[in-house]
Amino acid sequence: MALGHMAFELPFVFLLLKASSSIELYIKRLYRPLTTAISLFILYFSILSFEAAARGPGAGNSAIPLEPSSYATAFVIGVVLTGFNAHFLLWWVSVGFPLITGAARSPPLGALVMYASHVWMDFAWLALLAGMGDVASTFAPAYRALMALVGLMLLLFAFDLLARAWLGKRLLPL
Repeated sequence: MALGHMAFELPFVFLLLKASSSIELYIKRLYRPLTTAISLFILYFSILSFEAAARGPGAGNSAIPLEPSSYATAFVIGVVLTGFNAHFLLWWVSVGFPLITGAARSPPLGALVMYASHVWMDFAWLALLAGMGDVASTFAPAYRALMALVGLMLLLFAFDLLARAWLGKRLLPL
């Protein structure tokens, strides 16, 4: 599935790199509305993290069990889940766009370094999620604490983005 994700992401990112100067002009014009929209998404994910912390692992799990019969099926699932994920697409043209504009300033090495630096984290994250599925129920208190911490971090990040966009002030030191 991770390879399917990458198969969609790689050409998408390089397409954005190619059009970065044109896209950047539009994003600058829409900075506040885009920042507000992405902050609302981040706030939503913060709420989901707090809810997961309150429920604990395995409670109310409504995930569809995917058991691909072959590597090809898993690959296709990765492509489809990535390509039809509006959050993923919006992430690259909003939060991830500074990575793209920075990489576009140093072609072609900038793009290669940026993407290689990014994609290994995708593989590490997806492998971690796959490996931690059954382990989470064993460590319910740690899981709850981790989800609460993630929720808090997302909440702070969303408010920092809003403060920067609308007040010109940072709440976080970075």
